[in-house]
Amino acid sequence: MAPAWLWMGRLAETDGKAAGGSRLGASQCRRIRCEDAASLESCPVTGTLAAMHNVTSGRPRWFVVLAVILLLWAIAGVASFIAHVLVGESMSAEQGPWDLAYYRALPAWFAWDYGLATLAALGGAIALLTRSRHALMLYVVSLVAVVVQFGYVFTVTDLLPHKGAVATAPFPLFIALMGGVQIGVAVMATRRGWLR
Repeated sequence: MAPAWLWMGRLAETDGKAAGGSRLGASQCRRIRCEDAASLESCPVTGTLAAMHNVTSGRPRWFVVLAVILLLWAIAGVASFIAHVLVGESMSAEQGPWDLAYYRALPAWFAWDYGLATLAALGGAIALLTRSRHALMLYVVSLVAVVVQFGYVFTVTDLLPHKGAVATAPFPLFIALMGGVQIGVAVMATRRGWLR
Protein backbone atom coordinates (compact mmCIF):
# COMPACT_ATOMS: atom_id res chain seq x y z
CA MET A 1 0.00 0.00 0.00
CA ALA A 2 1.30 3.45 -0.81
CA PRO A 3 2.78 5.40 2.10
CA ALA A 4 0.37 7.69 3.87
CA TRP A 5 1.56 11.21 4.61
CA LEU A 6 0.26 13.21 7.48
CA TRP A 7 0.93 16.92 7.08
CA MET A 8 1.03 19.18 10.06
CA GLY A 9 2.28 22.73 9.67
CA ARG A 10 2.77 25.72 11.82
CA LEU A 11 -0.63 27.31 12.37
CA ALA A 12 -0.83 30.98 13.28
CA GLU A 13 -3.67 32.11 15.47
CA THR A 14 -6.19 33.85 13.27
CA ASP A 15 -9.62 35.46 13.54
CA GLY A 16 -11.05 32.96 11.08
CA LYS A 17 -12.83 29.76 11.90
CA ALA A 18 -11.77 26.17 11.19
CA ALA A 19 -13.96 23.94 9.07
CA GLY A 20 -15.63 22.59 12.16
CA GLY A 21 -16.35 26.06 13.49
CA SER A 22 -13.58 26.13 16.12
CA ARG A 23 -10.86 28.75 16.13
CA LEU A 24 -7.43 27.63 14.89
CA GLY A 25 -4.88 27.67 17.72
CA ALA A 26 -1.16 28.43 17.40
CA SER A 27 0.82 25.19 17.39
CA GLN A 28 3.99 23.78 15.98
CA CYS A 29 4.08 20.35 14.46
CA ARG A 30 6.21 18.38 12.05
CA ARG A 31 5.86 16.35 8.90
CA ILE A 32 5.38 12.73 9.85
CA ARG A 33 5.41 9.68 7.66
CA CYS A 34 3.68 6.42 8.39
CA GLU A 35 5.19 3.77 6.16
CA ASP A 36 1.91 1.98 5.69
CA ALA A 37 -1.58 3.42 5.82
CA ALA A 38 -2.70 0.22 7.51
CA SER A 39 -0.38 1.05 10.40
CA LEU A 40 -2.11 4.34 11.13
CA GLU A 41 -3.56 2.79 14.24
CA SER A 42 -0.06 2.53 15.65
CA CYS A 43 0.86 5.95 14.28
CA PRO A 44 -2.11 8.27 14.92
CA VAL A 45 -1.66 12.01 15.04
CA THR A 46 -2.21 12.10 18.78
CA GLY A 47 0.19 9.26 19.42
CA THR A 48 2.83 10.81 17.17
CA LEU A 49 2.52 14.17 18.87
CA ALA A 50 2.83 12.47 22.25
CA ALA A 51 5.97 10.68 21.09
CA MET A 52 7.41 13.96 19.77
CA HIS A 53 6.66 15.63 23.10
CA ASN A 54 8.30 12.74 24.94
CA VAL A 55 11.50 13.10 22.91
CA THR A 56 11.78 16.86 23.24
CA SER A 57 10.14 18.49 26.23
CA GLY A 58 9.65 15.10 27.88
CA ARG A 59 13.42 14.82 28.35
CA PRO A 60 14.73 18.20 29.43
CA ARG A 61 18.28 19.24 28.72
CA TRP A 62 19.27 19.12 32.38
CA PHE A 63 18.33 15.45 32.51
CA VAL A 64 20.53 14.62 29.52
CA VAL A 65 23.42 16.55 31.12
CA LEU A 66 22.89 14.66 34.38
CA ALA A 67 22.83 11.34 32.52
CA VAL A 68 26.14 12.21 30.83
CA ILE A 69 27.66 13.06 34.22
CA LEU A 70 26.52 9.69 35.57
CA LEU A 71 28.05 8.04 32.51
CA LEU A 72 31.41 9.73 33.18
CA TRP A 73 31.19 8.69 36.83
CA ALA A 74 30.54 5.10 35.77
CA ILE A 75 33.48 5.16 33.34
CA ALA A 76 35.72 6.34 36.19
CA GLY A 77 34.48 3.42 38.27
CA VAL A 78 35.28 0.92 35.52
CA ALA A 79 38.75 2.45 35.15
CA SER A 80 39.29 2.04 38.89
CA PHE A 81 38.22 -1.59 38.68
CA ILE A 82 40.60 -2.26 35.79
CA ALA A 83 43.43 -0.65 37.74
CA HIS A 84 42.57 -2.79 40.77
CA VAL A 85 42.83 -5.96 38.71
CA LEU A 86 45.83 -5.10 36.52
CA VAL A 87 48.08 -2.97 38.72
CA GLY A 88 46.50 -3.23 42.16
CA GLU A 89 49.22 -5.43 43.60
CA SER A 90 52.08 -3.23 42.42
CA MET A 91 50.31 -0.08 43.64
CA SER A 92 49.73 -1.71 47.02
CA ALA A 93 53.39 -2.71 47.22
CA GLU A 94 54.38 0.92 46.71
CA GLN A 95 52.21 1.95 49.65
CA GLY A 96 53.82 -0.47 52.07
CA PRO A 97 53.89 -4.06 53.39
CA TRP A 98 50.52 -3.82 55.12
CA ASP A 99 48.74 -2.61 51.97
CA LEU A 100 50.31 -5.39 49.93
CA ALA A 101 49.25 -8.01 52.47
CA TYR A 102 45.76 -6.50 52.52
CA TYR A 103 45.47 -6.69 48.74
CA ARG A 104 46.71 -10.28 48.61
CA ALA A 105 44.29 -11.33 51.34
CA LEU A 106 41.23 -10.18 49.41
CA PRO A 107 39.11 -13.15 48.29
CA ALA A 108 38.77 -13.97 44.60
CA TRP A 109 35.07 -13.05 44.57
CA PHE A 110 35.95 -9.51 45.64
CA ALA A 111 37.21 -8.63 42.17
CA TRP A 112 34.11 -10.14 40.58
CA ASP A 113 31.89 -8.11 42.90
CA TYR A 114 33.92 -4.98 42.16
CA GLY A 115 33.49 -5.59 38.45
CA LEU A 116 29.75 -6.18 38.84
CA ALA A 117 29.33 -2.93 40.77
CA THR A 118 31.13 -0.80 38.20
CA LEU A 119 29.97 -2.51 35.01
CA ALA A 120 26.35 -2.55 36.15
CA ALA A 121 26.61 1.19 36.86
CA LEU A 122 28.06 1.72 33.39
CA GLY A 123 25.23 -0.30 31.87
CA GLY A 124 22.72 1.72 33.88
CA ALA A 125 24.18 5.00 32.64
CA ILE A 126 24.07 3.81 29.04
CA ALA A 127 20.50 2.59 29.53
CA LEU A 128 19.57 5.97 30.98
CA LEU A 129 20.95 7.78 27.96
CA THR A 130 19.31 5.39 25.51
CA ARG A 131 15.99 5.63 27.38
CA SER A 132 15.91 1.98 28.39
CA ARG A 133 13.80 0.93 31.35
CA HIS A 134 16.60 -1.48 32.36
CA ALA A 135 18.51 1.46 33.87
CA LEU A 136 16.78 1.06 37.23
CA MET A 137 17.49 -2.67 37.49
CA LEU A 138 21.16 -2.17 36.59
CA TYR A 139 21.58 0.63 39.11
CA VAL A 140 20.01 -1.50 41.85
CA VAL A 141 22.39 -4.36 41.03
CA SER A 142 25.30 -1.93 41.15
CA LEU A 143 24.35 -0.55 44.55
CA VAL A 144 23.85 -4.03 46.02
CA ALA A 145 27.32 -5.00 44.79
CA VAL A 146 28.76 -1.81 46.31
CA VAL A 147 27.18 -2.61 49.68
CA VAL A 148 28.60 -6.14 49.55
CA GLN A 149 32.03 -4.84 48.58
CA PHE A 150 32.40 -2.23 51.28
CA GLY A 151 30.45 -4.25 53.80
CA TYR A 152 33.17 -6.88 53.53
CA VAL A 153 35.96 -4.30 53.66
CA PHE A 154 34.68 -2.60 56.81
CA THR A 155 33.36 -5.62 58.74
CA VAL A 156 35.72 -8.45 57.84
CA THR A 157 39.11 -6.86 57.13
CA ASP A 158 41.12 -4.72 59.56
CA LEU A 159 41.27 -1.76 57.19
CA LEU A 160 39.11 0.44 59.42
CA PRO A 161 41.04 -0.09 62.68
CA HIS A 162 44.37 0.12 60.89
CA LYS A 163 43.84 3.33 58.90
CA GLY A 164 40.90 4.91 60.68
CA ALA A 165 37.44 5.98 59.61
CA VAL A 166 38.50 9.46 58.51
CA ALA A 167 40.93 8.05 55.95
CA THR A 168 38.82 5.16 54.68
CA ALA A 169 35.09 5.86 55.11
CA PRO A 170 34.29 9.13 53.23
CA PHE A 171 34.85 7.96 49.65
CA PRO A 172 32.99 4.63 50.02
CA LEU A 173 30.11 6.57 51.59
CA PHE A 174 30.15 8.94 48.64
CA ILE A 175 30.11 5.99 46.23
CA ALA A 176 27.10 4.53 48.04
CA LEU A 177 25.43 7.96 47.96
CA MET A 178 26.00 8.15 44.21
CA GLY A 179 24.43 4.71 43.89
CA GLY A 180 21.34 6.03 45.64
CA VAL A 181 21.30 9.10 43.41
CA GLN A 182 21.49 6.92 40.30
CA ILE A 183 18.54 4.84 41.47
CA GLY A 184 16.58 7.99 42.31
CA VAL A 185 17.22 9.42 38.84
CA ALA A 186 16.15 6.16 37.19
CA VAL A 187 12.97 6.00 39.29
CA MET A 188 12.12 9.60 38.41
CA ALA A 189 12.77 9.00 34.71
CA THR A 190 10.59 5.89 34.77
CA ARG A 191 7.70 7.67 36.48
CA ARG A 192 7.84 10.56 34.03
CA GLY A 193 7.83 8.26 31.02
CA TRP A 194 11.37 9.09 29.91
CA LEU A 195 12.37 5.41 29.82
CA ARG A 196 10.70 2.70 27.78
